[in-house]
Amino acid sequence: MLRRILIACLAVNLIGVSGHAQTTKTVKIKPANKVKVQKVKQPKKPKKPPEPKLTREEKSIRKAFEKQVRRERRAFEKENKERKRASRKK
Repeated sequence: MLRRILIACLAVNLIGVSGHAQTTKTVKIKPANKVKVQKVKQPKKPKKPPEPKLTREEKSIRKAFEKQVRRERRAFEKENKERKRASRKK
């Protein structure tokens, strides 16, 4: 009796699987087409016009000014270092 039940279950499973295999179809779904977006081109920055050539006098004035700025910067940095040393000692 147990054999008959097992054979019947096996037969039902085989028939069910074969019937299932025949009825189901694999449907391939195509992905949606991607819309191509054109990149927006940013306008190029205009080139700077070349600086006009300086005369000897203008060059010497600029050089003197740059020296003065360097001296002031060094003095400022030196002053800051002294302040830091003084604040550490306290």
